[in-house]
Order: sequence, then structure tokens, then C-alpha cells
Amino acid sequence: MEVYNLEKGALSASIQLKTEGPDAINGIADFIMQTPDTIYTINFGTKEIACVSKDGSIFKRISILADIEGRKIQPVYYEEGLKNFLIDGNIYLGQEYRLTNMSNLSQDLLEKTRVNVIVNTVSGDCLSSTLTYPVELLGRDVSGMKVYRDIAFDNSFVYHFGQLNSLYITKDHKSFRQVPLRIKYDMQFPQGNQEMLSKGFEEYYDYYLRHDELLNIYFDKYRFYYYLIVRVRGRGIEKGKDFAMQFMYPKCMVIVLDKDLNSLGEFLLPDDKYSCQVMFVAPDGLYISEDHPNNPDFDEDFMRFRLFKLVKL
Repeated sequence: MEVYNLEKGALSASIQLKTEGPDAINGIADFIMQTPDTIYTINFGTKEIACVSKDGSIFKRISILADIEGRKIQPVYYEEGLKNFLIDGNIYLGQEYRLTNMSNLSQDLLEKTRVNVIVNTVSGDCLSSTLTYPVELLGRDVSGMKVYRDIAFDNSFVYHFGQLNSLYITKDHKSFRQVPLRIKYDMQFPQGNQEMLSKGFEEYYDYYLRHDELLNIYFDKYRFYYYLIVRVRGRGIEKGKDFAMQFMYPKCMVIVLDKDLNSLGEFLLPDDKYSCQVMFVAPDGLYISEDHPNNPDFDEDFMRFRLFKLVKL
């Protein structure tokens, strides 16, 4: 794990995580850096959170197999966009339910879902929040649905549930406030995951490529903006092309919302230049990776980002 200082433009720390011995870490899904001396790794391989020092040694392990009521915890890999956060000594783990037996979300299954679990880093207790999936998902096939979130001002959370054209806001993880997405672009999200999967993998992926997908939500704490990153639908699997690359390096749109989730603008990124899966917010704006394999300037020895600023025309 390498820590890069943006102001100095140089590497400031390098932390070697161990894969063997008593300090071994396996199956990292995400990590949270509290300080350069304290890192929390969320590990799927061992179903635990490991507290790691800068020399790579583990000084504490917290089990995330189940909450204090015995309910199984269902975290997700970070690259799915369901981010985890450290707030006042508690780690907020996002939970996602994409199991086959939940293909049609009944009232009973809805009541069993928990969108978040709070892990106390001192006591090690895991407490599932009472907030469940939105009722708008009742009766829908949610087996392949992804969930995305980010933390906003006043420590509220902003969620998106893959099939719905709304954002959901919660302050306490007890109730949601629904905010419809009012933008110019007509987003069309995939539905009926199990039905499409039964038709074969090629038709399945072709269907998803013909529909939009929200890839991530970024809250800009410096300007109180939200950036929604959307994989824009196309013509499906393109003949002669590796369709996996269409998911890895898709055509993307950035939608900018103000703190009240009103649209400020939306723009398409040019083809074959940016990797919209990798970006970060800094005091001077939004940085988007230029490491696209079809970019003529691509160099695997460097990570390069382009700064974007929102301006009035």
C-alpha cells in the first residue's frame, strides 16, 4: 500500500501488507486509513477487520461474521461502489443482498435486509442498522442489483439502488428520504436479472451493455457537489471487441448535483481517453484517470489524472 503526497508530488509512505504468518491478510475488500500509522483492512478471506500499523503488523482483529443478534453480515467489495467509512471510532459497513433466493423481493425478505452495519473498533461489537431496502423495490428481481453510496455533509449518507431513478438520503440509518433524479439524460437501468441470465451469458451481457449503470457517487466536500458516474448504454456487445473491456473502460457520463441534489450539469467523457473507474476529489476539483489502454499517451509505468473544474458558461 503506497501513500502519495499530492502537494509534494512524491511518495510519502509504503506499507507492506503480509500474506503469510501471524500478520497475514487475505481477501482484502477495502481499507480505511485512519492515520498513516493506523489502517483498517476489511477482509473477505478471513471475515474480519484487521487493524494494521505502518510496519504491516496487526494489533487487533475484529470478526465480521455476524452482528450481535447473530445475523450474518453481507459486506461487498469496494469496487462495487458501496463504500465503507470510519466515523467517531465506528466503521460503517455497507451491506448488499444479491442472492438468488432474493430474486423477487417479498415483504418478508425486505424486512430482513439491512443496508448498513456499524462495527465498533474498540469493543468489536457489530450492530446492524434497522434501515432496510426502499419499499419501491418490493416485487422486483434484485438478485443482480448493485448498491452505491457516499457520505455527505452533516454525516448523512446518499444511496443509489441500481434499478431506481432516485437517490435515497439517510442521516440515522433508520429511514430514507427519496429524491428523484431530475436530469436531462434519460437513464434506463436493467431489470429482471434472473430472466436475462437464463438466456445465456452472451445475451445477458449484451442486455446490460444496452442499459445504463451508475458506477459511483462522489461527494465533493469542498464545494458541496455530488458527482454521479454513469456507464452510458450503447449498442450491446460490439462485434470483434472484448466485451469485458466495454465494462472495464466504458463510455461514461459525469452528472453534477448541488447539495440539494438539483442538477448543475452533465457531460460525456470522450472515448478512449479516460478510465472513469478511477477518480478522486481534491480541493482544486475532480481528478479523473487518463490510464485508458487506447489513450495514445498511456504508459503503464505512470498513473496520470486530469483535473476537471465546474465552470459557468
